[in-house]
Amino acid sequence: MWTFVALFGVLVFGRKKRNSWSFWVFWAACLVLQVIAMWVIFSQLFPRLILGTLYVVPIAVVESLLFLAVFSKLERKVTQQR
Repeated sequence: MWTFVALFGVLVFGRKKRNSWSFWVFWAACLVLQVIAMWVIFSQLFPRLILGTLYVVPIAVVESLLFLAVFSKLERKVTQQR
């Protein structure tokens, strides 16, 4: 649920940037990093921790906004270098 909401939030909040290939590369990288992070956190560090949806969704929405902020900064750096 956490991964779905975070990455779907990136798609919803970043709808103006969806037509650039760099957005999709960034989104795919976020997907891979998110899956690895969830595996490390919930399988390795806290194997007995169970979080409910009401706790996870607000955190995931904030995470999706952070992903977009990182993408915007990276996009600005790439355009400045050209």
